[in-house]
Amino acid sequence: MHRKTSRIWLTAMLSVSAIIVLLSSSAQAQRDDGPPMHDFSGPWTVWQDNNFQVTMELQQNGSELTGKASYSAGRKGIMRGTVRGRAWLQKDPSGNTGNRDHFEVEITWHQGSGIYKGYTPGGRPYLVGETWPKGNPAGKVKWYSSPAAGKSGFPRRR
Repeated sequence: MHRKTSRIWLTAMLSVSAIIVLLSSSAQAQRDDGPPMHDFSGPWTVWQDNNFQVTMELQQNGSELTGKASYSAGRKGIMRGTVRGRAWLQKDPSGNTGNRDHFEVEITWHQGSGIYKGYTPGGRPYLVGETWPKGNPAGKVKWYSSPAAGKSGFPRRR
């Protein structure tokens, strides 16, 4: 009986620990420390690991992002969509990774929507991240971007 009680207690403690870790990492990933350091307005090209290339033309108002997107669908022509989302700053209190701007937009295409979530690695002038069909996070694909407007850097917000 003692052995069974110990096993149940150990299982319960491991389950609670796993839930705490998952919740704290999710909260950390979504923490919003204010408006982004950079202005994401302008043209962006996103290269996905599945060989899709998406172009976005963004406008930024505070943390809000809006705009248009397109990609080549081969014989079907150019597919166009609308972009809505936000950008925000996450400060690094530890000083290990540096402050990062985060970026999350939804592109609505005629056949569905895609989520693009990324960040500026070490404050560099480009984004890296993941995309997936809305409602299907298991379909994640990695992506990286060019700097805005092909510049070596993109403007800091004033």
